[in-house]
Amino acid sequence: MTRGMSESKEEGFRYTHRGGYRPGAGRKPLVGRVSVKHAARPVFDVPSALHIVHRAGARAEVLSRRECQPTLEHALQESAEKPNFRLVLAGVGPDRLHLIVEADDKVALRFGMQSIAIRIARQLNRFTGERGQFFADRYDARVLHTRRDIETAVARLETATQETGLAPIALAPAQTALLKDVVGR
Repeated sequence: MTRGMSESKEEGFRYTHRGGYRPGAGRKPLVGRVSVKHAARPVFDVPSALHIVHRAGARAEVLSRRECQPTLEHALQESAEKPNFRLVLAGVGPDRLHLIVEADDKVALRFGMQSIAIRIARQLNRFTGERGQFFADRYDARVLHTRRDIETAVARLETATQETGLAPIALAPAQTALLKDVVGR
């Protein structure tokens, strides 16, 4: 053996397989609250009404402060109507935002929700003088297939707003017949 070179201690070691189950491996769960399950978003290919619940992060109390309400309404109004995405109703709960939206497809939903989250975070951060992420994690989306689904979603939105004492915010007019019927806009 030459000087400076040492013999490998693991010379006889061979891999039997790659990857697979190992105890303790993988992403660790969030401490405290459980986040939204990382499952596939609902699939739809016709314009559909959806109930979205987006939980705020550590600064959740900012959402329900009365002095932040005009800023929040402005942010929601800016992203209310896109060519294939409409924000019909919004309600502010103590630590989350309830939205009734219409989207033409999965891609429109993704970009519409991204627009809403960015606008709200930027404007509320500017208003409070803080920086950083505003929403905790992924939003929860549920397709509203029947009249009863829509009525339940609107009731949940109204209940959430009663907890904070803020009124639901009506934004863009509904275009799907079922949602138009229930919401009346």
